[in-house]
Amino acid sequence: MNIDKTTSEVPKPSKETKLGFDPDRLMGSEPKGSESEVKSSEPGKLIDFDKLITRLTDRIDSKDLYSTRLERVRYTPVDGPNGSWVGERGESKYMSNNQEVNEALAKYGRDGIEYRNGVVDFSPVAEAKVTIEGMSENRLSRKDESGNHLAGNFEKANIKLAEQWNKERRDGKDDWTHTDIEKWRKENKLTWHENSDMKTCELVPTIIHEAFRHSGGVFEINKKNNRNGGFDD
Repeated sequence: MNIDKTTSEVPKPSKETKLGFDPDRLMGSEPKGSESEVKSSEPGKLIDFDKLITRLTDRIDSKDLYSTRLERVRYTPVDGPNGSWVGERGESKYMSNNQEVNEALAKYGRDGIEYRNGVVDFSPVAEAKVTIEGMSENRLSRKDESGNHLAGNFEKANIKLAEQWNKERRDGKDDWTHTDIEKWRKENKLTWHENSDMKTCELVPTIIHEAFRHSGGVFEINKKNNRNGGFDD
């Protein structure tokens, strides 16, 4: 791989408090052409792009997705007052200009969130990760026409995490329920992120989840079912 060793200064985050979740800016400018270089947050230092590709594509293979790369990139943030990309849009790290977001990231030793092939990677800031069966376009539970309870993605994830924590005896308990998890999730201001692989759910800080726009599992399911997708919220 030929790498251009040209580097550039990365813009420093400001103290602007507005989050980068602006639906009016959802359809931003078209992504640039593919580049072979991704710049580090440290001026003068390049990221090992081969390692970055391996780490992210090990998690999700873009060939298994129903959306196109261009469709996914359109749901990523754009350069502007809310933040900017270190390298190519949808193929590098996005850094927020929001002070509260950056403080939340710093708790995990991060200064931004990586994207690859237009897919966001929240794994470095995830408090928990589970795999659910039958991820659907319905995040919340509901009842069918006969009054039968149909668990949504969030309830399924809560159930799986309760099982996981009971095995681990989290906080000395072995009787966690999905309602306990839901209460704990809300108290700690966390959100379930449905991954684009349509089976993995990660529990991430809500403030981070909202600041880094993305498509996700529900978007892919809607594409699979020939419905319009949408950003994760």
